[in-house]
Order: sequence, then structure tokens, then C-alpha cells
Amino acid sequence: MGNLEGIVNVLVERSKEFERKNSIDMSMFPADQISEIYLKAGEETFLRGDFKSAAHYLFFGQNWDKILEFGVSYFHGDSNEEKEVGKDFLRILTAHDKLPKHIAIELAEDMISEEHSDYWGAARALNAGGAVIRAEEMAYQLLNEGMSEEGTLFLAVAGKKLSDEDREKYSGIALDKGRFEDAFNFYEGQDLMMPMDKAKSIINGRKNDWLFDKVVKYMDDTKHSFVPRDFREFGDEFFEQGEYYKALGLYKRAGKMIRAKEYRAKGGQILSESTKIESARDSYSPGSIMSSVKIAFDYLSQHSVKEAKKRIAQYANNLLEEKDFAKVGSNVSQFGKLYEMIKTRIPADKALRAASIAEEKEGYDEAANYYVFAGMKDDAKRMGNMALRSDNSWQRKYGARECFKVAGDKEGIALVGFLDKNTRDY
Repeated sequence: MGNLEGIVNVLVERSKEFERKNSIDMSMFPADQISEIYLKAGEETFLRGDFKSAAHYLFFGQNWDKILEFGVSYFHGDSNEEKEVGKDFLRILTAHDKLPKHIAIELAEDMISEEHSDYWGAARALNAGGAVIRAEEMAYQLLNEGMSEEGTLFLAVAGKKLSDEDREKYSGIALDKGRFEDAFNFYEGQDLMMPMDKAKSIINGRKNDWLFDKVVKYMDDTKHSFVPRDFREFGDEFFEQGEYYKALGLYKRAGKMIRAKEYRAKGGQILSESTKIESARDSYSPGSIMSSVKIAFDYLSQHSVKEAKKRIAQYANNLLEEKDFAKVGSNVSQFGKLYEMIKTRIPADKALRAASIAEEKEGYDEAANYYVFAGMKDDAKRMGNMALRSDNSWQRKYGARECFKVAGDKEGIALVGFLDKNTRDY
């Protein structure tokens, strides 16, 4: 018995260390004594008020009766603190189907009555106690409140499923109670035809756009899609919210309900708002194209690709005469990216203007590219030499190489390689 007392004392005195372990190697002790060791360690730590360690040890020893004894005793305690301790012990048993039915029901009802109801925990408690009748009662109580996920959770504990008629019924209840997500949940995963008026009610009452996507997909999957006029209305809603990309996809599904000249008008509207949009943007990927201008181009292209390219080229040209405003990058950088987007060669005079701006900003690699577009390779080479003398380490190491590369200057490229090999800091 001395050995048992020794290991029990160790477990009790160093409980905080063992509390963090998912298992303890007890192979040095006889198998028939391990449960007793854990029982004694659990009892000792419990008496010390170390309830977490007590639960830990009793769980390791599978001392279910003792966990139940402690749990029920404290669950029926006088204070809220004692009650919470008791619930923690009883929760262990819900995962092992070790609860008496009456305790399972009492625990489940307590969990539901909390300020933040624990429906999942309550369902697990009823399942652990085999309280199927109470589970069914709770299920229909919740379903009649329009609570789809919670109701079906308890229904599963009762071993019951909803019929198609039930789904229609409870979806209607959820809709009447303004629980739009729940109203849809009764259909999700089914192959049940959703009435068009119900689908529109869910969409109109939703609080998030992902529910809109799920409803549209469900209607498509059940071969009961919205008609073009609906998609036009949906598109208008998203366009007014500034969700231009999403609106465009919906407009395309609207087909002839939206005319080509409307695409042109909407694209022009987005383009006119781009300065405001891009300057206010709080999420972006540095170096990418201004997304508002890109989507404007997509809209304009629905009317005329040729005219769309002309509008974007003019927009890009104007950037060279304005102050930087886009968080995604400077105007001179966006100028080149926009021409690249529309797959149009930059005019020589505009390229020269962009090169001068980039050089002034000491963006020598960018300036070199523009000088090449302007047909001035010697100036591109000059940019390489300036990059080599720059205080900016990136320009010296990488910018210079890019300048000489676009200028076709092999000697310059070799010089950069020489410096890179012989002036490294490591």
C-alpha cells in the first residue's frame, strides 16, 4: 500500500503538472490497481477544492460512479459556483452514456435555461440518459419556434426524422417568426421544391449575402431557378450596395432584361466613382490593378470592347496628371497596369510622360520600362546606372538588373551580377 500512497501523493501534490496531460504512463503499476490510484487521487484533489484535477483523474480511472456522485452532489448545491462544478462533472458523463435518465433530463433543461443556451450539450445529455421521449418533446417545442438546427438536433436523439410535409410546415413557421436562415435550413440538403415566394421572402429578409447564394444555388439544383427578371432585380440591389462584381454576374443571368447601353452607363458610373472607392479601400493587394477600374472595364465591355478599351486608356492617361490616390499603388504604376489589362500598346508620348514621373520618384526599373515603350533604350540603360548609384538597396540589386534587361544591355546585366557576387553582406 505504501507504493499506492506514494503515487497518490505525487499525483495530488503535482496535480497542476498532470492536469495538462492527455494521458499518464501508469505501466509500472499492476493493472488492477490503476483505477484505485486514480480514484484516491481524484478524491484527495476534490477535497482540496481542485475540481479540475479531480475530474481529470477520475476520468483517467473511469471512475464513473464517483464522477456521478460528485456531480449530482454539487449540481444540487446551494450556490451557483457549486452548481457549475457539478455540471462540469456531469458533462464528462454525457460523453460516455453514463447518466441516469432523470439526471440527464434535469441537466438538459438547466443547460437550455441558461442565458446562452447550450442546446448541443443538452441534446448530448438526453442521449446519454436515453431520455428519448423528453428529447422528442424538446425537439417539437423548438421546431415550433422556427429553430431548425436545434430542433432537428433533439429529433435525432429521439431517433426521428422530418417528413417533407414537416419541412414545409416548420419552414413556414420560421419564416413567420423572421428566422430566415432557419426557414432555408429546413430545405438545405434536401431535394424538395421550395416555393418561389418563400425563396424570395428568405432572400428579402436575409441579413447576409451567403444566404442569398445558398438560396440561388438551391433553386438551381432543384431545377426551379429564378427567372431573368428576378436576376435583374437582384443585380440592381447589389449594384446599389456597391457590390459591382456580384451584380455583374447576376445581370448576365438576366440576359436581355438588361440592355447593352445600361452596361455602358453602369460602367461609366463605376469609373467616375473609382477615385473615391480606391482611396477609401481598407483591403487590397499591393501591386494589383485597381479593382473598381477593372470591374468598370468588364461592364463597359458588355456594350463594346473597343469603346471600353478607349475609355480605360483615357482614364489611364488622366492618371498621369493627377495626384496618387489608390492605396493599391501609385498612379504611374496603375497607368502601365491598365494598359496591360486592356492589351493595348502605350502611346510613345504617354510612355515618355510616365517614364519622367517614375524617374522623378526614383522608381528606376519602372521608368526604364516606360522609356523602352517610348523607344528610348539609351534612357532605359541610364536608369540602370542611376539604380546602381541609388541609396535604395532594392533598386541597386534588383531594379538595376531589370533596367539593363529591358534595355538589352548585356554588359550592364554582367556588371550587376559582378556586384551581387562581390558585395554581399554574408
